[in-house]
Amino acid sequence: VDTRRLLPWINFLIFFAVLNETVFNVSTPVIASQFSLSAAGVSWMMTIFMVFFGIGSVIYGRLSDLFSLRLLIIIGIAIYSFGSVLGFSLQFSYPAVILSRAIQGMGASAIPALVFVVVARHFDVGERGKVFGLISAFVSVSIGIGPVIGGFVSGQLHWSLLFLIPLAMTVSIPFLMRILPAEARRPGRVDFPGALLVALTVGFLVVWLNFTAWYWLAAFGAALVLFLIRIRTARDPFIAPSL
Repeated sequence: VDTRRLLPWINFLIFFAVLNETVFNVSTPVIASQFSLSAAGVSWMMTIFMVFFGIGSVIYGRLSDLFSLRLLIIIGIAIYSFGSVLGFSLQFSYPAVILSRAIQGMGASAIPALVFVVVARHFDVGERGKVFGLISAFVSVSIGIGPVIGGFVSGQLHWSLLFLIPLAMTVSIPFLMRILPAEARRPGRVDFPGALLVALTVGFLVVWLNFTAWYWLAAFGAALVLFLIRIRTARDPFIAPSL
């Protein structure tokens, strides 16, 4: 792998993957006014993205042990782009907007989860510190510039155009196809019940941290217990107990 050609695309992807965590923040008053939403109602624009971002990060990390990194990254970009087009096309329906944000979160989560695997797998040990530092810098810039971009677009144009920003990531697909190797499928199987319990555990935790209602905490506790039981009884658990 030509790491010098790969590094700029890694940072390009990480920038747009993290950007959507904050780009909608300052547009929430405009969205709330359009759909006559309360503060709690419009906050689901951000919360649902973070819930599925958290769920996806864990799931993609496990899938990288079995499937090609190139394939998983391209699938993540495709899901992210589909959610973006869906959100822009159905901007008149708030439930559809929420669904689109969930799909965006599931797609965007592939990038940070898999980029770190790419660095660990294809960069020399001596290079990794510098690469991780550069990635962290791009993450910080993306988080900081997100509200600026969101405020300009929603103030001067229309908030729905923010959905189209992640489509820039599709530019990277041909280059990733050439730079990253097509890895063979590794032995092992996907523990789908375990994956579901991981998703529920992470999802309930993120929701509870946002809304702090006791029933979300109870749901998180129940999902966590079931998940711990699952990984100790399944023949090929989604996450190994040793990890």
